[in-house]
Amino acid sequence: MKLRRPLRALTGDRVNLGAVRPMGTAVHAVGDPILEVESAAKWYAVKSAGTRTMALGDVDLEIAKGSFTSLLGASGCGKSTLLLLLAGLLRPSLGSVRYAGRTLDGPPAEVIYIFQQYTKSLLPWRTVLKNVALGLEARSRRQEPSDRMSRAEVRDRCMEQLYHVGLPDVAEQYPWQLSGGMQQRVALARALVCRPRVLLMDEPFSAVDAVTRGQLQDLALAVWQELGITIVFVTHDIDEAVYLSDRVVALRPVDGHVSRVSTIDIDLPRPRDQIATREMSEFLAYRRMLYPMVADVG
Repeated sequence: MKLRRPLRALTGDRVNLGAVRPMGTAVHAVGDPILEVESAAKWYAVKSAGTRTMALGDVDLEIAKGSFTSLLGASGCGKSTLLLLLAGLLRPSLGSVRYAGRTLDGPPAEVIYIFQQYTKSLLPWRTVLKNVALGLEARSRRQEPSDRMSRAEVRDRCMEQLYHVGLPDVAEQYPWQLSGGMQQRVALARALVCRPRVLLMDEPFSAVDAVTRGQLQDLALAVWQELGITIVFVTHDIDEAVYLSDRVVALRPVDGHVSRVSTIDIDLPRPRDQIATREMSEFLAYRRMLYPMVADVG
């Protein structure tokens, strides 16, 4: 396979560190940013000790509209905290987070968050179809009666998304009757049914086996490419981040909080392939580049 464009971050097999942007300079995304983080920090007060715990420190970041960006780092580096800030589910202790140019003061309707523990987010007493409909039902309650979708319209849209994720035949089954991979597909369909502009995914495939994980990765890419949405994806897996992304944001913890954020543009050809892409010398070079950015080495 040949690359569509030369790798910006590679010179032969040697890493060109000039392509890495350390914390302290903003990340300039290609195209118009849809999400922006400016000098954001998040900490939590520890009242009993009269101190505070830093979860995330001094981050500047732009997420380009229509991009697939992965937040990569070890446990405790602040990547999930950063995702919650992007979702408007947390407010920064300092700095600001903007969506489409507006400072967030709560979750925007166009930004949907998929939680890591999908088994706890699906309601076991509701069928697959009714689980997918949850977001539409919640939105309907906030609308004027004349603007609400009919039951037939809700069903049609939910079935459309179940087709998208390959599960039209299980609409009347219950989550507990499905495998872990199928349950995660239901969670994805439930997010897509609300037609988001941005999809935020917090380690969504970490609890499934390797083969199912590869299938879900390819499903996420297919949905992203077909619908033209923006995806921000949290992972601790370097290979997963390289395989999926246009850009990887690497977070490295020091002293229990983030002290460095670096980004790399991933310039591998699309569509990606689970075998061919991962065997490319460029893929391996990205792995070598990212490892010291997230690991406590060197």
